[in-house]
Amino acid sequence: MQSDQIIKPTVMNMTWDPKLVYDLALGIDGMKNLCLRHNTTENEILRLFSNKIFSTEVANLRKELQADGVSIKLKARTQFEGYLKNLDSIIHDLDTPASTKVSAIQYIGKVGDVEPKKTNEDEKDMMQGVSITINI
Repeated sequence: MQSDQIIKPTVMNMTWDPKLVYDLALGIDGMKNLCLRHNTTENEILRLFSNKIFSTEVANLRKELQADGVSIKLKARTQFEGYLKNLDSIIHDLDTPASTKVSAIQYIGKVGDVEPKKTNEDEKDMMQGVSITINI
């Protein structure tokens, strides 16, 4: 797999590039330019809009853009979505070393905020220990 290849989300046999969602939400390019940039057709984009998940992604991103504008954080998030798909391919590639897979899974867990949370009890357990005092 090429490192610059973007793995597109697939929902009900429909795929799309997260960057297409971003460009549609921005709404600054005409349909002709969008189609050229994303190597697609107007009919294909209209078909994507018939998918509730796709149209919801575009609508939510539009709302966020109207509220916050184009921020670095938003650009990074859009780009990261494409990277997640690449990480998924790396994890499922049989030629990928186990250590790389574990690191990728841990990273996704950290970024996705799905790591186990430390509770107060965990912290108390860590603080309770054996204290040895030697008086000379």
